[in-house]
Amino acid sequence: GCWLEIAFRDGTKESVTIDSFRGSAANPVSDEELAELFRATAEPHLQPGRPDEIVAAAMGLESVGNVRELVALCVR
Repeated sequence: GCWLEIAFRDGTKESVTIDSFRGSAANPVSDEELAELFRATAEPHLQPGRPDEIVAAAMGLESVGNVRELVALCVR
């Protein structure tokens, strides 16, 4: 888990603890949420359409015999 504590100037404190944060094994994100996060992060750095190609390759990884296609998409 994780926790955050904030101390205010008046001396009071507020804190919160999250045992199962978003993305942990106990509170996983969906495949689509993960894909959207990847796209939002990758789009400014890759050619148009490339993030979608990487997502499609990664989501189909179980049916691919070799990960070279995915790796090649990531390095071009």
